[in-house]
Amino acid sequence: MLIVSCDGIGTHRLGASDSRSIVYPLIVRLREKTGARHIRVDWPASMAGIGGPLSWVEASRRGVLELDRIVVENPGEDLILLGYSGGNRVVHDWLDSRPHLLNRVAAVGLLSDPFRPRGRGQYGVPSVGGFGICGERLGPVPDRTFWCAVAGDVITDCPEDSPLRTVADLSDRIPGGFLDDFGRHLSLGDWQLASRIQLWRRDPWGYLWGLGARLDRARRDVEGYLGSAHTRAYVLPFETGDGDLRPLTVRLADSIAWAVRDSK
Repeated sequence: MLIVSCDGIGTHRLGASDSRSIVYPLIVRLREKTGARHIRVDWPASMAGIGGPLSWVEASRRGVLELDRIVVENPGEDLILLGYSGGNRVVHDWLDSRPHLLNRVAAVGLLSDPFRPRGRGQYGVPSVGGFGICGERLGPVPDRTFWCAVAGDVITDCPEDSPLRTVADLSDRIPGGFLDDFGRHLSLGDWQLASRIQLWRRDPWGYLWGLGARLDRARRDVEGYLGSAHTRAYVLPFETGDGDLRPLTVRLADSIAWAVRDSK
């Protein structure tokens, strides 16, 4: 069995076993529990000028091709796919575009997924009320996909009506294709707030009336993101009220390992 991980934005220079990575304790625990080998997807890990010059779309495309290479070079091995933050896009894109390889996917673990569907979370951990800042992608194997989210991590726990969703819509192709992406959203009318979530049509005056509170929440969400809600919160001991202090990364690894063993 093979663990294949896609780390977050800005991690291109980290090694496969770098303890600074948020997914490091998840990988260590999974290797202990399953005996699987680990390979890190060497993708550009950039978006919007962060982590490198490539847009998130192009960086993810290259990540998908790198994941293809890993799968081809390891024929016959079952896969545990892991994603963290921006790296989740590589996992989602690969799963959605490789239906002929889904039979090799034993489990998927998505940590701080910007596409986390509402209601999906870690077993034994209080659920969070929002969903991914970039929308919702359930994926083709939801029965063996495991999500992990921290309340207040706006990347994966974004309020439905947050103004930050429009920022996320525009960040897709920054820097190179910003104007093209802006024009595409205008022509398709697929802005998250204006179209898919239907907030403007449902209650336009109500949305404007509460805009101040939403902007204040967005400010606090950004502060949380710049603090520890998106990073250290996943690797520190997590209290659930029953004395169990396992970090969320370890809990996610245990759930995946249990599912893999149970499926055999």
